[in-house]
Amino acid sequence: MKKAISLIVFIAICLLLIFSQQISQITTDVITNFYIKVLPLLAPTILLNYIFIYSGGINNIIYDLKLKDATKHKINKYALIVLGLISGTPSLASMLNEEIDHTLSKDEVQNILNCFTVPSLPFLLALINSCGWNIAMKILVIAIPFCIQFIMFFICDYKIKNSDTKLIVKSETNIISKAIISTTKTIILMSGSIILFSLISYPLSLFLSGSILILAKGIFEFSYPLSYLFSSYSRENLFFIIGIISFSSISLLTQVKLLVPKISLKDIIKKRLIITASSILITLILIFFLNIQ
Repeated sequence: MKKAISLIVFIAICLLLIFSQQISQITTDVITNFYIKVLPLLAPTILLNYIFIYSGGINNIIYDLKLKDATKHKINKYALIVLGLISGTPSLASMLNEEIDHTLSKDEVQNILNCFTVPSLPFLLALINSCGWNIAMKILVIAIPFCIQFIMFFICDYKIKNSDTKLIVKSETNIISKAIISTTKTIILMSGSIILFSLISYPLSLFLSGSILILAKGIFEFSYPLSYLFSSYSRENLFFIIGIISFSSISLLTQVKLLVPKISLKDIIKKRLIITASSILITLILIFFLNIQ
């Protein structure tokens, strides 16, 4: 992992020296897109999420309820997933890193990240609300990847032995300050990763063009490519968007690995590829066999 990071940084430095003017424009576009379109909705959800977690989270609510430990365990796990989808994968990864080997087993955490390393719902909803697509296409582009992910999650979760550890109610102090610090760290990590992988994907523009270039860049970092693809509707754009959402991006996968070192990045990539192939296949069936326009 360290060798890969060193190589990535070295490539980024070389690109910065060779294409300084172009890199400056790329950085401006990426930062503008993230901080103006994404962060205003994402930051409050991340902050509130951390406040909720540090104040005891769902454990604090269900701890005294007369429920079986297994039921409490499932409620806690599903609540973490919902909070993660709302606040974003980096926030989900941070929460899971605190829960791993305490209230959740390593296999459970791995399965959650395998299936839900995705762009955050607030980010996707912000893009959808600002685009001119019809309602059916807006629903389709969200429903297909997320339905596939949930189906895969429950299939794999059924095979995993639940953690035997009991729920623990945390008694954190300085909740607000810790939540603000954690939110800031998460935003900095997201910003840095977005900029880094946007820079690394720049050489692709020397060999590719058009929608193929946008798709290739989306594999590295999805923020700007998704914004571009949502700007106009076409079937090609629809397939590209579903593919990018389903796979996620190398940038986000790297963030997850840095936040949760115990998980296997290879397993996540395998599951994301399966989800991507399944999502595109189902989209093809709906488009061509059910004549959805």
